[in-house]
Amino acid sequence: MVVTVPLMLSDRDYAILGAVAAGRCAVGQSDGGILTIDGMACCDQFAARRLLRSGVVSSEFEKEHAALTEFGRELISEKKSAGKEPR
Repeated sequence: MVVTVPLMLSDRDYAILGAVAAGRCAVGQSDGGILTIDGMACCDQFAARRLLRSGVVSSEFEKEHAALTEFGRELISEKKSAGKEPR
């Protein structure tokens, strides 16, 4: 039996997704997969890891580049459609 749990995102999650979409994020391989924004460690590593593990954000460890997955782009699009621009 497979149980699907809906992904509930906070405003902080959407802010992180916005930074990833803007190309401002990286995921370090040497430091255990820490998400950085503008070269600084993300202040909420629990949120960052949750977004990585849920498949909303992907990482290319060779390049240490973080990118939105198709699912992540859909979430941002839905937020914009609701009239709330991600930060």
